[in-house]
Amino acid sequence: MKRNILVLAAAVTVGLVSSAASAGTLVVNDFGAGGWYSWDTRNTSGTQLVGTTDTNPYGAAYFGVPASGASDTAISKQIVFMGEGQTVNDAAGNALPASPTGSLNGKGYVRLDGTSTNSGKSDISYVNTAGITAASNLNSNSFTASYSFYTAPDPTSREPGLNISVIGTDSNQYTFSYVAPTYLDNAWYTETVDNSTAQFALYISGGPGNVGSNTLAGWAASAYGPTIFGAGAEVWRVGFNIGSGQRQAVTYIDDLQSNILNGGDVIDFQAPAAVPLPKSAWGGLALIGGLGLVAGSKRLRRQPA
Repeated sequence: MKRNILVLAAAVTVGLVSSAASAGTLVVNDFGAGGWYSWDTRNTSGTQLVGTTDTNPYGAAYFGVPASGASDTAISKQIVFMGEGQTVNDAAGNALPASPTGSLNGKGYVRLDGTSTNSGKSDISYVNTAGITAASNLNSNSFTASYSFYTAPDPTSREPGLNISVIGTDSNQYTFSYVAPTYLDNAWYTETVDNSTAQFALYISGGPGNVGSNTLAGWAASAYGPTIFGAGAEVWRVGFNIGSGQRQAVTYIDDLQSNILNGGDVIDFQAPAAVPLPKSAWGGLALIGGLGLVAGSKRLRRQPA
């Protein structure tokens, strides 16, 4: 997205999003903390879930689905901020073993549930329609992202996807998706990606969908390169998901560190604070942000699947 577009959105998101200006570890222990919300989350029927407080304020306009409290309830079963050693049923109500130990500083994580069908999906993302960083920074030799996750079979074993969405110079949406080539069940795994070795699948909105896998440097050198990484192309979303063909699995996301978010400092997903910020407070911010985002968001188009 171009910087001269969504000026109003940029103005209102400053109060909601702290990652660009914060120093040190950013704690994300509830929906909205640090600008992290549910994004492309769907129930077992594939229905889009857009909550009033759990989904990014831009979600209703982007997905064309009215926000509802019922969706908040459903989302909170698929995306759970939790501590170590807790027993919380999966989204279908099935009992799970106690949650794992070994998180960063022992403070917990966020759990994503792939649901009981291949139509379900759980997604937590940082979205800024004013732009996160120039897309060309993904093709820098200094680009890096490192994240830790724990995969628990429920009863199948799946791994989370790291997603980076870009608005290209043609105003279309391009999403890079990365999954670790190897990992261990029932164990913590830390994956680090860069622009020259990690293989990212590329999904193109409103067109051919998945067009293959390549490194970010390889994509930059391809025919898509000038459009995705050219002057004015912007990264606007970074997030994690499980589902959309990954049924009956849960994964725990502990932390993320990337030089395109939070000034390169750690983003730590944790259990909720002892006295969490009232949902009504986040709802007020969502209303303010949503008005501006809807007013200036017409260039973004929904990414299928």
